[in-house]
Amino acid sequence: MYIYYPGCTLKSFAKRYEESALAVAKKLGIELVELKNWTCCGAVYSTPDDDLIHHVAAARNLVRAQVFSREVGSPNIVTLCAMCYHVLKRV
Repeated sequence: MYIYYPGCTLKSFAKRYEESALAVAKKLGIELVELKNWTCCGAVYSTPDDDLIHHVAAARNLVRAQVFSREVGSPNIVTLCAMCYHVLKRV
């Protein structure tokens, strides 16, 4: 089982990509549980500058994922969005 962090781009502009990816995961027997109360990862903020705002949104989501991982029993988090991955990885 994996905690699934969709990010705002998939939910707003890439719904079909998300739907097909989730369908493929299901066919492969990969269980994805969407993170509760997630927010934008912060990729919408300018990333060249390394100031506090670039880390706050991502850190908030990672803390939520850590708490949620105790509920679902999985420490693993996955995202389909390359920008979300990059931003979350930096924290």
